[in-house]
Amino acid sequence: MASLTLHIGTRKTGTTFLQHTLADSREVLAEQGVTYPVMSRQPTHTRLIFTFLASKGDGPRRRAYNVLDQEAALAEIDAQLAQEVEPGSRWLMSSETAARLTEPEMTAMLEFLGKYFDSVRVIVYFRRQEFLIESFYSQLVKVDRTQKMNWDADYATFSGRSLLGIYEQWVGALGADAVTARPYLESFKSNSAALLADFCSHTGIDVQPPAAEDTTTRRANPRLSAEGIEFLVALNSFLPHPFDANDAELKIRRALLDRIMAVTAGPPLQIPGRLVPEVKAHFGPDNQRLAELAGGGPEWEEWLEQSPPADVLDEPPALRPERVVEILRALSHPEGPLDLKQEDWGSTAINEPPKRRRPAFLR
Repeated sequence: MASLTLHIGTRKTGTTFLQHTLADSREVLAEQGVTYPVMSRQPTHTRLIFTFLASKGDGPRRRAYNVLDQEAALAEIDAQLAQEVEPGSRWLMSSETAARLTEPEMTAMLEFLGKYFDSVRVIVYFRRQEFLIESFYSQLVKVDRTQKMNWDADYATFSGRSLLGIYEQWVGALGADAVTARPYLESFKSNSAALLADFCSHTGIDVQPPAAEDTTTRRANPRLSAEGIEFLVALNSFLPHPFDANDAELKIRRALLDRIMAVTAGPPLQIPGRLVPEVKAHFGPDNQRLAELAGGGPEWEEWLEQSPPADVLDEPPALRPERVVEILRALSHPEGPLDLKQEDWGSTAINEPPKRRRPAFLR
């Protein structure tokens, strides 16, 4: 039978970059005897995961991956694997959504994969919670969130997330030898080639990072400043949800993120300094145990020692109305790279109350 390496994220650990790079390198991987299969229009294998993941408010994403009918989707994937998996072949799949599977869901998926793969290995990256909190919020805003960050409430919800629990769940199913846990270092954000090299060294593949001129926002999530995020929170009420939008609208939204990055300024969003000690105290023992179980070493020591800057403000400055007007003018400038017209938005429903008007630069 065949073997499978499953990359399960976790979220906000460079997964978008890795997935696009792997998808663009399918021919190179095939030459090495590795299959990175196509399961949807996306460069991930989240469609497989959604066939086992219980519904948790993922309707738009399920539509995007064509998994509204889980049984039908699983039957299609079953037929695909039956046709494409060859004895002795090596397969590689990636979906950070796999880290959300409960133990019964994970067990069911592994039993299904066992029909085609006699060996399943997992590689997973973990990021420190102090950096995850702001990164999760930033990503939600870039998708569709219209509420400003409530650090205390969001942290209270987030505090139940156990990286150690994710690791132990997969080790319990596959054994420690079949689970490779790696520390996601904050230096990877500015050095994606180092992340790719680390991934390749632990999966036995050889893939080169994209050329600098080919690196676009689709390979890595755009990083907005705190000001840009606050502006987008207000703007999201007028924009199509990305999973409901058509191709033209998605293209406009991506261009809009690029443009907002270009015309906003200031430091990135970071967890308030007052919360850092509380987060460290809450997750510290589990993180220490995770590093030990994963093998320890200098990289895990560096991971444990990472900390947000000590001079972060408790709350970022509010976005002044005058500044909002400046940003709108910059976005709508006729000589700017973004030219949004009413007809470009197609017929997709907009996430806004019925009588609400779009900003002038979108009309």
